[in-house]
Amino acid sequence: MPFWQVVNGIVHVGHEWPAGAGSSEKLEWLAGWTGSWSVPWKYDPGDRRRKHKWHNDFAGFEVEGGVVVGKCPMTITQELAEQLLNTGVGWNNPSMPSSDYPRNIYNVHEGAVYKASITLAGVSYHGYPCRGQVPREVVTQLKALAAQKNCSKEFEAWLKRYIQ
Repeated sequence: MPFWQVVNGIVHVGHEWPAGAGSSEKLEWLAGWTGSWSVPWKYDPGDRRRKHKWHNDFAGFEVEGGVVVGKCPMTITQELAEQLLNTGVGWNNPSMPSSDYPRNIYNVHEGAVYKASITLAGVSYHGYPCRGQVPREVVTQLKALAAQKNCSKEFEAWLKRYIQ
């Protein structure tokens, strides 16, 4: 199954984990993988989109028209959004055709899990707070990122409340 890890704007791609590798070894292996290329993903805020914005300084969810919508904190800037894209965990659904870029990029910010979806293939993504299902291998990598960012407690609370 393909996997992705974006480290400092470099996308690391592979098809199998090193045998017997734990999560920290997997991240270390990904960071050192030589089959990488530089991809500075762009964040697409959706100029006319207000759906994922609100006036709180924390991530959360609201029901709009019967649909639960993720809301980003007002403190997320364009620069921070692009940083989160370019340091996140990319993922491709193994039941879909493979591609040259991740279909989704996940990251952790202040304990909240964010998911970014493609807006322009291979160029840009739009991100939002995530709830529901997240692939196990992504959650494992997000736990490591949360530990690096010193927000493990908040991350675990987000997982318990919002992630299946």
